[in-house]
Amino acid sequence: MFRSNMNDRVERGVNKQDEKQKRMLKLIATTSLAFVALCSFSGIFDNENRRFLLEEGDLPQVTDAHIPLPAALELNMADITEPGNDDDIPLFWHVAKSGGSTVKDMYEFCSQLVMASDVGVRDGHDQDETLAIVEIPELSARYVNVDTIHPDGIARAKRLGLAQSGLADIVITSHVHEISEIFTPSNRGVMFSLFRHPIQRVISLFYYLQTATWEPTYNPELASMTIGQYADSPLVESNLMVRMLSQNEEGKITQDDIAVAKEILRTKVLVGLMDRMDESIRRFDAFFGFNEGKSFADISHCQQEFIGGGSNKHAHPALEHTSDAWNKLAIKNWADMILYEYIVQLFNEQKGVVQARQEHPATHLSFPDPITHNMADINEPKSEADTPIFWFTSRFGGAVVEEVYAKCGQYTMADDDGVQGKNGQD
Repeated sequence: MFRSNMNDRVERGVNKQDEKQKRMLKLIATTSLAFVALCSFSGIFDNENRRFLLEEGDLPQVTDAHIPLPAALELNMADITEPGNDDDIPLFWHVAKSGGSTVKDMYEFCSQLVMASDVGVRDGHDQDETLAIVEIPELSARYVNVDTIHPDGIARAKRLGLAQSGLADIVITSHVHEISEIFTPSNRGVMFSLFRHPIQRVISLFYYLQTATWEPTYNPELASMTIGQYADSPLVESNLMVRMLSQNEEGKITQDDIAVAKEILRTKVLVGLMDRMDESIRRFDAFFGFNEGKSFADISHCQQEFIGGGSNKHAHPALEHTSDAWNKLAIKNWADMILYEYIVQLFNEQKGVVQARQEHPATHLSFPDPITHNMADINEPKSEADTPIFWFTSRFGGAVVEEVYAKCGQYTMADDDGVQGKNGQD
């Protein structure tokens, strides 16, 4: 019954196409996952509003059951619906060609926030042994001397204790899972990101990389290609967002991958939309309080200059949504199309999350001074001078643990056995 209904919808969606294309679409519709790709065709995809018109039951759904996330992401990244605290650190997930450069520049230059990206390691600062804020005179901006864009730099940032330092107002990265390792449950990251329609993003990226010789991802093969040739080539980008979030970089995308990606976005990411930039920036500002105590008029004027002009922006030919190249790109990025539809839904739902944060701003979680100053954070590097302390709770197996280390491990213990018979008079 499902396949029959699906084929009926496909027929209605392509009634203006030639018979050859109809036969191709029918063949695709019989496969297990390609029905999602067909959403890009005119009868099933609403091009004006960029929305899927398939019935809700046709798409892989996130169930009410808990979807487990990697431990570092679960523990070290704050749930955006939870109350924040002063030790939380905003983390911007930069998805290429989605307006992220504009967001970064806006907060660097308009808000004068200290950023952690890869700019701070210029002029040999990647060799620094301690963290510091460096000023880049030609940029009139401040950065922490770390690289949070590349995996090797992220490992160094973790080793130097970036999250615990409190130096960065915003951390920038493209690697969600790797960056989650630098944070701790006491110094959590709070993610936000800006998203763009997947096909528009891929088209923009293609034209950009045709000439961007300075980019590490530049490929000279693209320079002589048309967008249609790119869509047919093995170089075409495929489901970048789902792959990055699910950590399935090369394998076949599954419904589980989409479910994990949705769950990360639902619980861990404050989403913004490139085609609703003004509203997205207002939400980011309100949620994180980036511009508290600053002149609203000055900040707003500066932001509008960036929004109007854009950063790292380049002109390129438009691609018709009914073109063969657009349809092929949609098939290659079918999972990201589903995820983007969900992101739009989240954007509408998260208005309440932002309002709740404004009503209940971040609080500082403090501990008694002896614990703060004398007890190590278990997420920090261990020192040889540290002393293990076992908290003994009655009837929870503590006696067994003590016996194991005292008799089997032959460790020297400090408890009350050492003073038995002497009444502590030594």
